[in-house]
Amino acid sequence: MSNQNKKDQLQKLMNKFCKDHDLDSTTMGFMSENKTLGVIKHISTGNIGIDAITNNGIIEGKVNIIYGGENSCKSTLALDLVAERQRKDPEFIAAICDNEKVFDRIYAESKGIDLSRLWLSPAFNEAEQAYDFCNEAATSGLVDMLIVDTIQALASKGEIVTKKGKKKSTEDDTMALIPRLLSQFLRMYTSQTTGTVTLILLSQVRIDLGGQGMIKSAKKTGGKAIDHYNILTLKLTKFSILGTGNWPHAIASQAEAPPKSFPVQVRIDKAKMQGRFDGNKIMIYFYKGQFEHKFNVLAIAKDLGMHDGKLLKYKKEFEDSHGKDCEIEEEFKAKGFKDMYNRVPDEAISYLASRIIDKYGESINEELAPNDEPEEEQK
Repeated sequence: MSNQNKKDQLQKLMNKFCKDHDLDSTTMGFMSENKTLGVIKHISTGNIGIDAITNNGIIEGKVNIIYGGENSCKSTLALDLVAERQRKDPEFIAAICDNEKVFDRIYAESKGIDLSRLWLSPAFNEAEQAYDFCNEAATSGLVDMLIVDTIQALASKGEIVTKKGKKKSTEDDTMALIPRLLSQFLRMYTSQTTGTVTLILLSQVRIDLGGQGMIKSAKKTGGKAIDHYNILTLKLTKFSILGTGNWPHAIASQAEAPPKSFPVQVRIDKAKMQGRFDGNKIMIYFYKGQFEHKFNVLAIAKDLGMHDGKLLKYKKEFEDSHGKDCEIEEEFKAKGFKDMYNRVPDEAISYLASRIIDKYGESINEELAPNDEPEEEQK
């Protein structure tokens, strides 16, 4: 039997299998002939730092995890992501599973979110209801993105009542109910979804004490299952401005610090994507209550050595008298970072933003020794 005959018969056999088992035949085939198979699609988050560390955003149609401590901007990033997707796609619909019951519609609107395309979950009494809702929404084909905030916020039914309906006490042993519930949910979710819904799980952390000197380490809770089913895990760590050296301009005292401003380190804990590996990290900046684009572009560009806070070189595009596209290198001088932020031209910000993702990729490749292999490939 020729190779082509074998391929043709295999195609017929698999088409019949898909038809008999009600499966989508477009999700299989020889990869040389089906160019959509195995393609990882990124979704821009609208946050230049997140896009840089992830090589253009979170992963579409997959499970993504963002975790961190209290006030580390997990929910803020999720809302920014919804706003960015709505801005680019007028048909985009997101659903938020508000397990913490703290959703603020005024804050969401201030982010630019169109509330007519954002579904808010009902107020759940128990975790099982929340995850059943997630499966229902994800398998409906009517939602493009599903955000769970947070996966640990609700108690399992087994923590609340006994099988006979009697209320439990906090003294009762209910260890590992949430990890088991999450494991079951993710197995059901993976089995029932078609890979078109982007799932964002926001996760809390616990502080472990252990090792030499009682070293503290922040770990996400929820069990091992959430480590297996996701394609991307980002850890957020909030820093104070003072004493860290992590602010783009000098702050002499706490009184000089802008209100609601602090740096946040973003670290990749897991990534199944080209060019980005476990351990990669970047600093982003929560500035006066938001991840303001202009401030972050200038600050991250400074961190990457694209300017020194006083002199910024950029390329300006224009059309000559014959309609030909041209570019010229411009210089912008400032007294310091604050002055640069206040006066820098918009075209300089656009130029830096277009270069930051490439520049970050160049910087992490420079850090790898010639014989080093990325952590992903060593496993």
